[in-house]
Amino acid sequence: MNVAVRSPLPVLALVILGLGGGELFLSARLRQNPVANARLCRYDLCDDARLVNFAYTQQLRGDPQSVATAIQLLADSLARDSASALRWADLGDALATVGSPDKARFCVDRAVELGHTSTPILVGAGQFYLQNANRLQGLRSMARALALTSELDEAIFSRFAAFRISSREVLTDGLPPGSRAVQSYLQYLIGQQALADAREVWRWMVARRLADRRIAVDYSDFLLGRKLFQEAAAAWAAPGGQPAGYRIRQFLYNGDFEQEPSTAALDWKIDPLEHVEVDRVPGADSGKFSLRIRFGGSANIDYSQVGQKVALPPGRYRFQAYIRTDNLTTDQGVAFRISDAETPHRLSVETEQVLGTTAWHPVKAAFAVSPATQLVDVRVIRRPSLKFDNAIAGAVWIGRLSLTRVE
Repeated sequence: MNVAVRSPLPVLALVILGLGGGELFLSARLRQNPVANARLCRYDLCDDARLVNFAYTQQLRGDPQSVATAIQLLADSLARDSASALRWADLGDALATVGSPDKARFCVDRAVELGHTSTPILVGAGQFYLQNANRLQGLRSMARALALTSELDEAIFSRFAAFRISSREVLTDGLPPGSRAVQSYLQYLIGQQALADAREVWRWMVARRLADRRIAVDYSDFLLGRKLFQEAAAAWAAPGGQPAGYRIRQFLYNGDFEQEPSTAALDWKIDPLEHVEVDRVPGADSGKFSLRIRFGGSANIDYSQVGQKVALPPGRYRFQAYIRTDNLTTDQGVAFRISDAETPHRLSVETEQVLGTTAWHPVKAAFAVSPATQLVDVRVIRRPSLKFDNAIAGAVWIGRLSLTRVE
């Protein structure tokens, strides 16, 4: 279709010859006039970008005449720059709006051929293919975009959801190889609270060794928030690099502090508190590291800032930790408390407290977990002193913590 162009002035009358240097200048008013601009294109004097923007505006109006005008303008623009992937994509998009899927697909295919490293082209093509019942090609186009950038992850995953694409289809055809994109997809599903899909993606990742400690933090915390305590513990134990025997013989994670604590709820959580310094330091009763807690001697501290959540099946258990102290003052020392993380009155036991200066030695506690208790909290505690001289000073080191089942 040809665009009807009417103007009372000949085109050459629209051109003003610059007196200085012989340059050709165009009136700004004429550049802003789409009709005059289109006529100038016959002489390669038009502002093509402005014409394309005008075509977009016409397409958005949606009525048949406006869309036809947009198609003609975009086709003319493509004729002037047939190597532009964007121009092919623009024309394909416009043709799709008027029910010309075959012509539109030809343009989109050509856009992908020319713009195979352009994420906007690939995402736009993926959208077109999905809208036109070509799910496989759409998924693969999106996968190619995900391989190029992480900035469009959420937008692409949202499109998958909008087209009701199953997580199985996404895993099979909609993601590039490697761990980055699939981990991002799992994080998206977690954000959407899509438990069933998140479970499927997690199993798929673990089977292919694409899960690491960082994504295990997110997934296990997500499961804990749903009160799926045993499932969360199994997920936290799944990635490689976890301590030997974890969840088999030893239910405490990183009990010897050989790893830096992560942010996971099933790892050690260390919250800051004024007048107290906590450090992971070299030197231990066994192994290379221990956790040192130093009290500044200027406050009567109520301390419970170091702890770990542990999912335990019903049964009898034994807790043990090795501890060393240096000049730990006041009548209230340091101990460990094991309690039901949801309802402490169901379960609460403590080890003996340690004061003064001591060499490395064990402290212990035995307890039973009933079916009502699913998550326990293991915590370092120091209660406030009721004495006049109550500001605690000194240091304590802890290491070789274990929580084992008694057969």
